[in-house]
Amino acid sequence: MAEYIRLTNESTIGEVAISIEVLKHIAQIEIEEDKDVRLANEGLFKTPISCNIEGNKLKLNINLDVRFKCNVKEVTNRLQQRIDESISHMTTYDLEEINLNVVGFIIE
Repeated sequence: MAEYIRLTNESTIGEVAISIEVLKHIAQIEIEEDKDVRLANEGLFKTPISCNIEGNKLKLNINLDVRFKCNVKEVTNRLQQRIDESISHMTTYDLEEINLNVVGFIIE
């Protein structure tokens, strides 16, 4: 069963809602475009991206690997900002929280 977030709109015709799977996919695209991070191995975690909905507020939790020797704080701050901006731009929805959990390193 899909879970949805109601988007604020000025329409009197009806409501607009977006599946949390869409929000997770937007975050995944931002992660894939960043050369310094990748989603953590799904074998270790049920899913590297999860969402919690309380009321109409969404918290996004993401398990990541960060490239070895990169500044973790800079990389994660940049990624949080990009995910927030993308979701806000594409859906007009503002996330309550974007939690990035660094669980490993990319060593190449």
